[in-house]
Amino acid sequence: MRGTWCRAVWLSALVGAGLVGTAESGPEAQQRVEALLAEVSQAQQAQDHSRLRAAYAEIAALRPDAPEYQRGLGLACYLGGDYDGAIAALQRAASLQPGLAGVSLYLGISYYRTNRFQEALEALERAPERDSGAPAAQFWLGATYRALGRHSEAVPLLEAAHEKAQSDAEILLLLTRTYSEHAAGWFRQLLAVAGTSAPARLLRAEELAMDGVDQAAMKETDAALERDPGLIGLHLLRGQILWAGENFDKGADEFRRELENDPLSAEAHLMLGAYQLDVGDASAALAHLRLARRYRPNDEVTRELLEEAMKAGGVDPAPKVPARSPEAAQPTFEDAIGAYKRGRATEAAELLERLLARRPETAAARLILARCRIAEGELRIALEQLDRVQQKDREDPETLYLLGKTYEGLASQAAERLFELNPDAPGVRLLRGEAFERGPKYDFESALAEFRAAKQSSPDDPAVDQAIGRVLFKMKRFDEAVPHLEATLAWSPGHGTANYLLGKIRFLRGNRKDAIGPLREAVRARPSLVEPRRDLATALALEGRLEEAIGIYEDLLTDHPTDASLHALLATAYRRAGRIEDAKAHAERARTAGHK
Repeated sequence: MRGTWCRAVWLSALVGAGLVGTAESGPEAQQRVEALLAEVSQAQQAQDHSRLRAAYAEIAALRPDAPEYQRGLGLACYLGGDYDGAIAALQRAASLQPGLAGVSLYLGISYYRTNRFQEALEALERAPERDSGAPAAQFWLGATYRALGRHSEAVPLLEAAHEKAQSDAEILLLLTRTYSEHAAGWFRQLLAVAGTSAPARLLRAEELAMDGVDQAAMKETDAALERDPGLIGLHLLRGQILWAGENFDKGADEFRRELENDPLSAEAHLMLGAYQLDVGDASAALAHLRLARRYRPNDEVTRELLEEAMKAGGVDPAPKVPARSPEAAQPTFEDAIGAYKRGRATEAAELLERLLARRPETAAARLILARCRIAEGELRIALEQLDRVQQKDREDPETLYLLGKTYEGLASQAAERLFELNPDAPGVRLLRGEAFERGPKYDFESALAEFRAAKQSSPDDPAVDQAIGRVLFKMKRFDEAVPHLEATLAWSPGHGTANYLLGKIRFLRGNRKDAIGPLREAVRARPSLVEPRRDLATALALEGRLEEAIGIYEDLLTDHPTDASLHALLATAYRRAGRIEDAKAHAERARTAGHK
């Protein structure tokens, strides 16, 4: 991308401008300038950046007050990777002629390349190319906003750049990452303003499940269930965790409960369709898979399972589209919810839009409308509804959660397009591996293959090592996971997930003393999570450090007073410390809590 845009700037801004307007200082100097301009032309054609830079450096020395030659020197330095040299020359050009084409743009890019992001922003915002909508200006300005953490401003610029250069994989890769980071920003806000809400608990559970810490993830879903048993996505995650542990019957029960809360859940329909195929009920499988296909029309796994179900059941492959119910003259919220409960997202959305035209303040209707649009894959339309709700209530947990999930969905869509453009790029391999890892089949082998391919291309990327270590942990291949987790910690000693998984592996191997250090770092990185604190306390207790362990257990029970396993662990620690009455009390509380 860099070379393409620089050649474009050359053609539009340098060649013609460089051949006129030189300052006279004698015929010999003028002859030398003309000879050097011929050298510039030849170097450009050969793409010889060092030769180009040398020629422009001499011209700039001969004509120090000619802004076009200072610009030429700056761009030659940029192409050669000398960003400090580019900054000096381009600053000189800007002082000589403000607004000269290409100067502010490449000055901003050079600042960006040297991590001087605030200066990059100032230069790029005054670049004439920004006003003309040039993809290069939009891309670098968006990249700079992203680097400054201003994702809401970065997203529309990167989207505009991608729209104008749809085959440019670098733009799409940065857009994908920006979507993901913006999602993470909404999730951070959710945890900050409503950290004990059911959506926040669900979010933590999803993160733990992604890290392979399934027991802790289920604990978080238990806490979320206590707060909101109807929360959409909660039973889906519980089912996915159960399936990852090959507990398919209980997982299917959770997927059925999810569909009671969210009839539009393509994932739950897909999982149940796969389950019904496995147990030999092709007709039931077909019903679920047709609904999954409606909401995931481009998903190959869904298509393959649907074809398998049709073949097994001998059913006509043409799907039957349910007839729409008659439109009410004045639709009510109950009419829309009825359509939603029947799995008719389009009909429900139309009714909700008509309702909101009369009652635009109805936040509940906007949230259901957003869910309908998400189910249909219309994520940007969903964002319009979520933004309006969030402007009214900036701390609503469900809205913050959905904003994050919607940007995650946009990242996933962008990643799919990226796979088509450049399937072998390291960043693409990492994204593809995560898709296999999180997908309905939990294809860890395929995920591992993608991560290892990324490792070959980017051997020093700690994110790749962490991904390999994480998926090997999930596969219980602990010996192979350890060096990758240690490599992650060599780059980022405070990495919460890598520390926790390494500590967990050492603990499971009986090396409790060496487990304490990484477990303590994991707690420091993610103090709100139960599982790292529980494992740290248990390791401390088994090493005889009972008072430390008891303190951690007591703190945990302050937040989770009905957790039977914590009462049992604390009872054991009290007994070993000689506090028999306390041990008896907590053993009884463990017994009664376990029977609730």
